[in-house]
Amino acid sequence: FAAPLRRFAFRYTRSRDVASEVVQDVFYKLWRNRTNGAVFAGRQQLQAYLYRAARNNALDYIAREATRSRWQRATRERPSDDMIPLHAAPADTHAELAELAATIDQVLAEMPDRRREVCVLRWRHGHSVGEVAKRLGISTKTVEAQIGRGLRQLRERIARQQ
Repeated sequence: FAAPLRRFAFRYTRSRDVASEVVQDVFYKLWRNRTNGAVFAGRQQLQAYLYRAARNNALDYIAREATRSRWQRATRERPSDDMIPLHAAPADTHAELAELAATIDQVLAEMPDRRREVCVLRWRHGHSVGEVAKRLGISTKTVEAQIGRGLRQLRERIARQQ
């Protein structure tokens, strides 16, 4: 399946190297998750899965590259001379950051237990969504939903304070 999948992925990525990486990642994920019980009822079902996974990986790659490119353009347009290290920032910047940290602490304290636990692991400890889900024994979709609700709650509080 590898060669046809590479050709398929190339249609999206327009790079042989990237297409190879995309296909390699598909096979790696399939192998890594083999114990999760994914059973294919024949060659056609496996082939359909592989093509769908290759397409999704290629589209993910394109989206990541677009984001990276926008970020690079934005940082090029903004001269780095404008950036001041935090330790050299004016006192009012430190005060604003302290106020923001206090607001975050208040919002976290008001959250339901599960949401607070998810947000603390994600925001303070820097765990990925997958790590948080595994650590708490919940689905990644639940983690994403709780983080989204937590962010909404935080934004609403900040908007009320301004």
